[in-house]
Amino acid sequence: MSDNICVFLPRFEREDSFNIINLVYETRCPCSCELSSVATYRMAIVTEGKGRLRDKNGSREIKPADLIMISPAVDHAIENMGGLKYIYISFLGVRANALWDDYRIGSSPAVYSDCGEMIGIFQAAFSRHGENVNLSCEAAVLYAFSLVGDGMFVGTELKKDDSAAHRVKRYLDENFTDSELKLERAAKSLNYHPKYISSVFKSTFGMGVNDYIKVLRMQYSCTLMEQGITSVKNLAALCGYEDPVYFARVFKGHTGSSPRDYMKEKNARQS
Repeated sequence: MSDNICVFLPRFEREDSFNIINLVYETRCPCSCELSSVATYRMAIVTEGKGRLRDKNGSREIKPADLIMISPAVDHAIENMGGLKYIYISFLGVRANALWDDYRIGSSPAVYSDCGEMIGIFQAAFSRHGENVNLSCEAAVLYAFSLVGDGMFVGTELKKDDSAAHRVKRYLDENFTDSELKLERAAKSLNYHPKYISSVFKSTFGMGVNDYIKVLRMQYSCTLMEQGITSVKNLAALCGYEDPVYFARVFKGHTGSSPRDYMKEKNARQS
């Protein structure tokens, strides 16, 4: 039986679309596991022990006070090399996409050392109740972003990237619920050739434009389920899919579960 602690956050809709999904204290991490991805952003702080963070580009050791940022749909694994424990917060939303873009976290997992003050901030969230847990988690995430932005953990000041790839990303972040949105439409709207933005986007973010649109829609569908929307037809329409059957097929391919099974599993975890 696992000693991990998981807190699921109260559902409420935010105009700025920054949604905290859960807060998890991983206390029994596996010594070895396959690379896998999740549909949310994750921010983790290592509290004890040592471990290894792996992705398709290699691996690096992690230790207490290391802050880890992981993008959605990025294959990775966190492995225990001795007493590893860490706390992570999962979150979604348009504002989350914008922050990831503004601070150029990138498509590969990022690790920032000497973040000891974040341990207490993450741990304090467990003492909160109800909506205050959500606010504490959001405060922790935003505070971590502010430290990264101040250059505390990086050598140079971060500035907004106005390259073609990031212009396209911002356009997709703002328009992904449009059922007509595809590579060609984004290219036309931004006055780029489709082949050009396809190449620079994949080179920068590690996935194609249409794949990224799918990831955004799957993120949003999970957010809507967390907010209590249970109709597959409504979920499909709100996420930019005209055909609910096709939406369900894409969702299962992305998460491994049908929308209904995903909701049942989520409710079982919360009960």
